[in-house]
Amino acid sequence: MRKSMTLSIGMFLLSGVLLGQFKVSGNVTDANSGDKLVGANVIVEGTETGTSTDVDGNYSLTVPAGLSTAKVTARYIGFKQATVTVTASGTQDFS
Repeated sequence: MRKSMTLSIGMFLLSGVLLGQFKVSGNVTDANSGDKLVGANVIVEGTETGTSTDVDGNYSLTVPAGLSTAKVTARYIGFKQATVTVTASGTQDFS
């Protein structure tokens, strides 16, 4: 039985970046228990950009220049992957 997870995404526009990149950060948790998922992979689909969550389940990455929106996916062994579309403005949390 696969568990589900929650991926919280907070997006912050980096005002000083000339190339149009923007930062995405948040945390990955187990949707049932709320436990932090340490070492979950978080990637920007269609790019080579990705990272892993830290000991608190947090991550931060920069979406490459040229993308006004991006699909960000969190993966963790034994859990169902979660994907969300992010933009350079606002904040989005989902489960």
